[in-house]
Amino acid sequence: SRVVRQAQCEEHWFRDQYMPEVGHVDPDTVTTRALAAKINCEYTKFVIQTWIPGTIRQLYTKMASCHDSDRALGVPASPGNLQGEACEGLQSAAEVAALHALGPCVATAMDDFVSDSLRPLEAALREIIPMNPTNDPIQKCTERLQDVAARAREVVSKYCSLEVLQCRWDCRVAGALADDSPPFRLQRFPQYVDALKQALKQHAPHLSGLADVDVEKILATHTQMKHDLSVQPATGMLIMDVEAVVSAVLIEVSGRYVHDTNIAPTVQHVAHTAFGGLHQEQERSHADRSAVHDQLCRYDGAIRSLLLLIQPNRADGPAHSTRVRDVQDLIQEVLPGLNLAEPGPQAQDAAPRLYAAIQARDMEQCLREINLGADVDTVYDGTSLCAWMARNGLWDAWEVSATKADNILFGPGSVVAREQLFGGDVLNRVKKLSFSAPSLVTDVEVGHIVQHCLALTSLTIGTGNVIGWNGAKALAQAVRTYSRLDHLHLQGNNIGPQGCQALAKALEVNSTVAHLTLYGNNIGPWGGQALSTALKV
Repeated sequence: SRVVRQAQCEEHWFRDQYMPEVGHVDPDTVTTRALAAKINCEYTKFVIQTWIPGTIRQLYTKMASCHDSDRALGVPASPGNLQGEACEGLQSAAEVAALHALGPCVATAMDDFVSDSLRPLEAALREIIPMNPTNDPIQKCTERLQDVAARAREVVSKYCSLEVLQCRWDCRVAGALADDSPPFRLQRFPQYVDALKQALKQHAPHLSGLADVDVEKILATHTQMKHDLSVQPATGMLIMDVEAVVSAVLIEVSGRYVHDTNIAPTVQHVAHTAFGGLHQEQERSHADRSAVHDQLCRYDGAIRSLLLLIQPNRADGPAHSTRVRDVQDLIQEVLPGLNLAEPGPQAQDAAPRLYAAIQARDMEQCLREINLGADVDTVYDGTSLCAWMARNGLWDAWEVSATKADNILFGPGSVVAREQLFGGDVLNRVKKLSFSAPSLVTDVEVGHIVQHCLALTSLTIGTGNVIGWNGAKALAQAVRTYSRLDHLHLQGNNIGPQGCQALAKALEVNSTVAHLTLYGNNIGPWGGQALSTALKV
């Protein structure tokens, strides 16, 4: 009854809203229609403002989980028919993954030879060579010396022969290539792994000219014989210097050790053959990945269908008055990215969780928090989260976050691999870029910035980043064409008079730069005069 009374009170509202062209209507009819219209309004409001956004957020969370599952299967994906840059990227990733897995195997080969060959050989020689001399008939002394030499040759062959070293190397290579750690996951490509094992056989350590090791000569050199011909039968005593004999054999054997550690060309050739030819190997996890992609397509289709229901330009009626802001935000959020006007608890807490994941160098967790909407522009200890990923060498997360960042700030600290900062087009949407840390930017990096960072409104290259006059000239070319750059700060970069003159000429035709910092650059009177002339213009 309360709703009915409320509907009766809204008679004039209903008439004005739904029947403005009718001068007079039946009050009972108006009341009924007003009640139905109010219920429909509240229901529509619930569906559009609550149910559809909530459902889309759930679907987006499921999509993020699918993306995690897809990455867990290994990246980049290889359906067996990649071409062009995708094919080259797969070859490069396969090569890097193999070299990373095999690196310790190659680096420790000599240490393994010492522990697995030389030490057992030393122990065996000490058992063979008699410590205490004995009197033997003099005609037996030569036989005894030959017997010791023969047994010494046997143990040298047992621990150092080509077959032994080859088998040991093959086992170590197989163990290294059994690594299935992300992000690449070598075990997705068994044919590639088998081809690597076969190709790397030629890199096995070996002893050059092992058969030429003259054990008899070494024994004769370090053996003394005392004889007594006054007795019947005549006797002889062999006195062998055990330490000298063992040391001489070990030095002779280790001096013949040969190992070709340059495996990179071989790995590169195998990767090119496996992934660059007509018969490109398909990943073993292809079926699982296809299932994940099918699930992603279903979630994406469901989201698009829901968004289609609430498009403001639908032909079957106007947009509902309660949904305009929420719906537009939601469309921007889900397709293409996540940016809720009122983020839920997960998104609100994502930034500190992302910072903790960066410090723990947990790549998968970093990517997960970025997908949950972590603000990669958030600053911790003078450095934005996006820059923290570069400082800690989390390059996959850096590339994802850099495409979402507006303001990247590099505070105090170094970057583990500076050349990867500006790869590709990851920074093509960033608006503010600041390098407060020294030794990050040279004229080479300035060239990358000019080429890729086309949306910059502010660029700061602080003291200690010596870009020199070459870097200043590259920036001058960009300043001529940048239509949004407002702040340019290059303090302490030693651009000199030539660099300052180049910038001054560029500023003559640039109308957007309003804030310029050049102190500590040794611009001299010529540079100052050129700058003064440009600013007058």
